[in-house]
Amino acid sequence: MALTKFVNVYKCRLCGEMFTSSGTNSEIAAWKGTLHEIMKASGLDTPCSTPEVTPTMFEMHSCKNGSYGVADFQGTRKAADNNASL
Repeated sequence: MALTKFVNVYKCRLCGEMFTSSGTNSEIAAWKGTLHEIMKASGLDTPCSTPEVTPTMFEMHSCKNGSYGVADFQGTRKAADNNASL
């Protein structure tokens, strides 16, 4: 039986690549982490943080051509196994 995994998805502004950086097997942790970051970005404080899986609104991306880009958080994607990706 496959585990359900939730992965944080980002999109690079420079090269357009979408990638994942972290994730969790817990739907509640995924929900809380996503909600916490949305509320924080909106200027609201919330106790919903789960630091080990809470995404950040931005991450640095190493593009395939050697450039470095800024990536934006797109959301938390549900995938159906432990090797979940895009």
